[in-house]
Amino acid sequence: MIKARLGLNRETLAIVGPIIALLIWTLTIAFTHSSGESYRVKIVGYDPVDLLSGHYLRFRYDFGQTPICANRPESATFCACYSVNETNVITSQESYLCDKAQKVCKNYIQGVCRAGTFLTGSERYYFPEKYAPVLALVPENSYAEVKVMSDGKIALQNIFVGESPILDYAEMSLAAPKP
Repeated sequence: MIKARLGLNRETLAIVGPIIALLIWTLTIAFTHSSGESYRVKIVGYDPVDLLSGHYLRFRYDFGQTPICANRPESATFCACYSVNETNVITSQESYLCDKAQKVCKNYIQGVCRAGTFLTGSERYYFPEKYAPVLALVPENSYAEVKVMSDGKIALQNIFVGESPILDYAEMSLAAPKP
């Protein structure tokens, strides 16, 4: 009876439902990328196993010398306490289960240990196909600009090579005369 008054039927819900879900998902991503504190993190290259899934850089965050995943079980969620230096670069201090980290750390990053590596889920950067010859590997002196949310999750904002955004670096590299 309520459905009849509102004009809702299965066909309408089948069309409107996914549109509303997509809108909510888009707003959630926009909010995630606009909130949180912005920091720099050194990155190191990683050789992707999946060579057929598009043009992207696979990398790992270099949180410093603290072995976050040392003696940690695989695929368990951990949080790494971190400090920030004068150049706004994150360095990890210690890792704990996340419920303990929330109590003992002022700032922390959430991730999963896999094969002895701390992964946050944002270790992939997509780029246009025209830059593939230049960006096959992570360039030296690269770092990521990330936002860390209050729950410890990281949102990748951009990658820089030196002080240049990575796409500007790629454009300059393509324009440079070949020896």
